[in-house]
Amino acid sequence: MDYFQITVAGAAAGSEEEQKLLIGKVSNLLTEVKIRLNDHSSQSGPGRVRLFAYDGLSGSFWDDVAKVNQLEMTRFSDSQSPAGTDPMRRVISSSRLLAQADLLILLWDETFSGDEGIMWDLMQKSHEMNIPCLWVSKQKPHKAYWTEFGYFEAYAPEHLKEYCGSFFYEESAPEAEKKVPLLPAGEKLYARFMKKYRTASIPESYEKDELMDDEFSLADAAGEKTRKRLLASFSGYDSSAIRNASKYRASIYLRSILPFIATVFIAVGFYSETLFGFTVNPLIGGINIWLIVAGIGFLLHAGVNFYAFCLAKNNQIRQWHREFLQSRILAEFLRVYIHICPFGYTMNPRTLMHKCAMDASENPEIFYRLRLALHEAVLSDTGSTASTRKECLAGFRQLVEDQILYHEKSVRRYENIVAYLSKMGKYIFTAGFVIVLLRGVLQFSIFTFDIDFARNGIALKSFIRSAANFLALFVPAWASYYTSKLSLCEFDFMKRNDEDMVIRLKKCISILDTVKDRDVSEDVFHSVIEQVAVLMLSEVSDWRNEIAKKTLTAI
Repeated sequence: MDYFQITVAGAAAGSEEEQKLLIGKVSNLLTEVKIRLNDHSSQSGPGRVRLFAYDGLSGSFWDDVAKVNQLEMTRFSDSQSPAGTDPMRRVISSSRLLAQADLLILLWDETFSGDEGIMWDLMQKSHEMNIPCLWVSKQKPHKAYWTEFGYFEAYAPEHLKEYCGSFFYEESAPEAEKKVPLLPAGEKLYARFMKKYRTASIPESYEKDELMDDEFSLADAAGEKTRKRLLASFSGYDSSAIRNASKYRASIYLRSILPFIATVFIAVGFYSETLFGFTVNPLIGGINIWLIVAGIGFLLHAGVNFYAFCLAKNNQIRQWHREFLQSRILAEFLRVYIHICPFGYTMNPRTLMHKCAMDASENPEIFYRLRLALHEAVLSDTGSTASTRKECLAGFRQLVEDQILYHEKSVRRYENIVAYLSKMGKYIFTAGFVIVLLRGVLQFSIFTFDIDFARNGIALKSFIRSAANFLALFVPAWASYYTSKLSLCEFDFMKRNDEDMVIRLKKCISILDTVKDRDVSEDVFHSVIEQVAVLMLSEVSDWRNEIAKKTLTAI
């Protein structure tokens, strides 16, 4: 079950009657939330409301609210009280309070000192984390205000209607995968091509990323349970990304070689009768076999072009493309969460997506699936200790080092592919260009040749012209065989993307080096983890946006 999670804070003061008024106002707001969620019951999204309350910030008032509204409420204790005037402690508490919140509901008396000042801090932090805030005035219990994007205004039901709707999306029933003709051949050709450019493994001095290993186990039982659940979700999306990427890239590879194949068939159609008939002229039932071959060449040329058009319009390939990108994004976000959540710390997925230029409202399915995976992992931001912070940072460093190695190997692989395809395209294009020039010279000079020889009814001059025409058509098309692979398969883009990723990951190492082997405070820990996560995932988001623009061309 996916929950709509509301962090609640603030203490009710005043007479019993005033507290009843506050309970009534808050209950009305919670009822509105449930109504708005129920409006989308036919769609995929959160089905129930759950409250999060923190001792020291959420008094018994909220227990009464939960009881009246029959809502599940989870309370977290904090050994270091968030109340007080310590600015850094208040920033940390604000971040933790909102780490799992979809919405913040506050009681606030509109002052800025003491415990009430923390309500103001929470409101400001919610703006920074892209989480709306509903606050009820303790001075005027009938008044509620909506704060979003740094602005506040009197609350209206439309606020929750629009916001709650952003948590849902239309999930269509999965369709049976349709077969794409000739795709198995494309998969084999692509696999064989890529196999030639495997880079040899280079021994490295870093340790294995243990947190991604099924055989590894954390000492903390709760942390290990969280890691296992997140790892299971990661493995599912990672496998989906690999499977769909393989099919999609095989489609692109197949599309890249089709123009050359079509040119070969049209060349056979135009010149087989002259070229082959000059040497041998077999008859079948009195019909010249080369006429039949020529006709087959024209038909196959038309068939290849029609297949290329259909390939570009094939909805199954588009589905592979979409599933590949979505699964890869989810896998990479979960890879990061695997390295922080087992250690009692998490980041709000809405906030993290926002910082990585992936607005949740524009990516509802990714947001929904990421939230669901995190909720199913039974996460609780219980806070960190010096030892868990050190362990988490060490694990994060292993992650970054592994990713650097992976992307450096990918750079070497794509460099070899780009160099080979560029070289072959350049050399064969040059040869084709020369052949075309010579064909032009031949057109004006062949009339000066005193050749009257003929064979099988085909003059030698006609044979020479046909051979020259064939080469002038075939060789440039052969060059396009390499350049088309280079452009359509995006090998150069992938090389540059991996290079950029290595640069960003090395920046992550520099950030992690500042806290290496140190007992860091909680605020420094939060800052470092967030910087590294955003650096890593922003690059993945940029890659996804670029790849999403790519489509198979029809001709």
